[in-house]
Amino acid sequence: MKKLMGLLGVGALAATFSMGLGTSLAHASNDFESWSFHRSGKGGGPNANAIKNLGLTYTNDGGVESLTGSFEFAQNSTEGFWLVISDGPNPKFFQNEYAILYGDLENNRITAYNYNGENKADSWNDPGEFIASFTDAFSVSDVNAGLAEFTIDVTNINAYVPQDFRHLPANDPKRDRWDGVRFEHEIGIWFHFVDDLSASYRRNGRIKNFHFGREGWVDIKDRKTKRNPPPTDVPEPASMGILGVGLIGMGIAARRRRQAAA
Repeated sequence: MKKLMGLLGVGALAATFSMGLGTSLAHASNDFESWSFHRSGKGGGPNANAIKNLGLTYTNDGGVESLTGSFEFAQNSTEGFWLVISDGPNPKFFQNEYAILYGDLENNRITAYNYNGENKADSWNDPGEFIASFTDAFSVSDVNAGLAEFTIDVTNINAYVPQDFRHLPANDPKRDRWDGVRFEHEIGIWFHFVDDLSASYRRNGRIKNFHFGREGWVDIKDRKTKRNPPPTDVPEPASMGILGVGLIGMGIAARRRRQAAA
């Protein structure tokens, strides 16, 4: 009888413990927000027909911010790009507000700088205000097929303070101008995609040179985005395992109780 009660107690305790852990979910949905934008069609410029589809998703999951980009280009048409994203206006000509991302499909890298607000590709060199470098950045990088996709952690990019603002008091409104690559209800995009890219990098991740051939572009402003629902709440694997142990324990206890009664 003591053994039976012991088994029953273990099963009940394990089940209760697992139910408690079951409230620890894979995603804290109350702190989750995600926005997406998709565009189809060609762009402008000499390499206008290179772009077919462009998709961007910004996600903030409990303070961890990520950016996903997915692109479909014409085959063998694009080897790199630079991209500036805003929360609405065309980000071109806005200084010290947005990051510029340099994508290199050949070397599988993305490098972030403070965008200098000029209609040029040289923010990496003028003024060269480096923010971050991502190696093995693309989960899909196939120039021949024209496909590219990345997801990078942009938490530090969005928390960056431009050098021109660092001497200002913490409560100075100019320090709040910086958006990095964050967007929500609306989006603006300044996107140039290029062929014949020749890029090299320094040991610290900075761009050493970024030369290219033909380019095409997409300029977008004040486009509405789509809000994504939070992911389905799923119990963590550990709590599922403990729940299984608890159910097994209760099953054994119930079987032994029936045997004792017989």
